[in-house]
Amino acid sequence: QNEDRWYKIGQVVDAAGQTQKKMFDGKEYDYVFDVDIQEGVPPLKLPYNVTENPYSAAQKFLEKNMMSLEHLDTVANFIIKNADGVQLGSSEQSSYADPFTGGSRYVPGQSATHGQASSGYGDPFTGGNRYVPPGSSNSQAGMGASSGYAPPSSYAINKQGNATAIVKKLCEFNDQVSQTSELALDAAQIKAIQEMASELGSNSDSGVNEAAYGALLKSAVVWPKEKRFPALDLIRLVVANSSLPITYTFNNQGFVGSIGQASGFFTLLGESSDKEALSKEDEINLMMGVRSLANALANDDGAETVWQSRKMILDALDGSWIRATNKNL
Repeated sequence: QNEDRWYKIGQVVDAAGQTQKKMFDGKEYDYVFDVDIQEGVPPLKLPYNVTENPYSAAQKFLEKNMMSLEHLDTVANFIIKNADGVQLGSSEQSSYADPFTGGSRYVPGQSATHGQASSGYGDPFTGGNRYVPPGSSNSQAGMGASSGYAPPSSYAINKQGNATAIVKKLCEFNDQVSQTSELALDAAQIKAIQEMASELGSNSDSGVNEAAYGALLKSAVVWPKEKRFPALDLIRLVVANSSLPITYTFNNQGFVGSIGQASGFFTLLGESSDKEALSKEDEINLMMGVRSLANALANDDGAETVWQSRKMILDALDGSWIRATNKNL
């Protein structure tokens, strides 16, 4: 596990049916999978409910076990393949929970060929291309069918995340960066970030300060792109809990510009289709950058800032499908 290598996906412990549940950490789940990380080491448990978004479940599993988000697609696809689309309740009920909020919000990620029908992850906003769990009926896939979805009444802010695991990965990358360049954070900066992360989720944002956030943003902007995602992920959480990132400037860039610079949001999305597909690192960084921009809507200052930059943001998103193969974007 410490080597951060993916060996293989384990087997289903018990494939619970419609009337059978499995207990794990005091909660009931439809499935509990074994995931073998390293030979000779007990497998990790991956719990999953069929009303849950597979990508949300996969992200929680990786963050809880302090593993790289590079494995997100692998874990999510394993869940999709092995869960068999079990449906709870009567056949008249919707087979999927509200994609806009909570643990089952829409987080697309399964690749599909453009123009082809797919029973995996598609756009949740448009009829037949919305997510339909494998094995479920497509009879309600038309635009005119009643899906039971309702428009959200407030912004869906993504506050889920294991800050301790994120900081641990950030420190690991900082040690690696320090061996090859002068871009590493010093001990005081690391301590400031750790203290800030420990305060996230509390009722007060007193732990978020310019010294800590500035150091965090620096690592997101100047580190090699393959090592930026922990910093971007932590920025996502900070933005959801504090308005300080909205007013903070870095290299004469405001919030939107800094996130764009760190994630490649404006330089990578919407570029010419004759260029090669985005790298895995680019896609992960972009995903975190988009979530940071979305989380800015958690406070009035952030919402106003995003609104003022709406044309630039939407223009970039408009062409995001051209080079991105991962539909998390």
